[in-house]
Amino acid sequence: MPDGALDVTVPSGVVALLEYVHGRRPDVDALADLRRMGSALARAHACLAPDVECLDQTLRWPWPWADDALTRIPMPVEIRDAARRALDDARRTTEADGLLEHVVHGDPAFDAFVLNGARVEDDGMVDWSATMGAPVLYDLGTVAALCRRQPERLSAFLQGYLDIDSTITDQVQRLSTFTRLRWMCTAVYLADRIDRGIERGASPKGNRLGLAEAYAQLNVPTSG
Repeated sequence: MPDGALDVTVPSGVVALLEYVHGRRPDVDALADLRRMGSALARAHACLAPDVECLDQTLRWPWPWADDALTRIPMPVEIRDAARRALDDARRTTEADGLLEHVVHGDPAFDAFVLNGARVEDDGMVDWSATMGAPVLYDLGTVAALCRRQPERLSAFLQGYLDIDSTITDQVQRLSTFTRLRWMCTAVYLADRIDRGIERGASPKGNRLGLAEAYAQLNVPTSG
């Protein structure tokens, strides 16, 4: 920035200068890389946990934005009902189990991780545009959704996370509830794309197929 500031407020939000993250993209077929990714996410959660108060209130758990989206965005009634159940289940589980709200990445896809040489402490994460407040199980549920056809990948990732933070070991029993919460978000996202006619990154058919898969996954029974 001209005045040396690291961020500036603009009408659409805040523009910030970020530190470049050195390293390579992980090999998701390598269980060692997946374990490192899990450890990177756990370290990120540990660093950001105290900053929840800095989030916009609508992004704070239990997510006022989700109630608005499920009311406003057109979608088939059966998908809306399934999405609402997933949100309500996650809220009830959070309260019943006393899960704490953290700042979460929001979309820890595999390409959000950067592995830096042999020093796992230097591994990092990028693309924080979906940051919000939630129990850490939401980010882990996102990874579970990505690994739905490769459970060995999820196991390696979770082990890496627990290497850094073993305090959530018991919480992992509730992971399926928050995996469905992630599918709720996916359903909202795709329904909104369909409603607005957005085809960038996916065809209309791709949007519809994605929404159908989200609905199917929303109906997978939870294990806890």
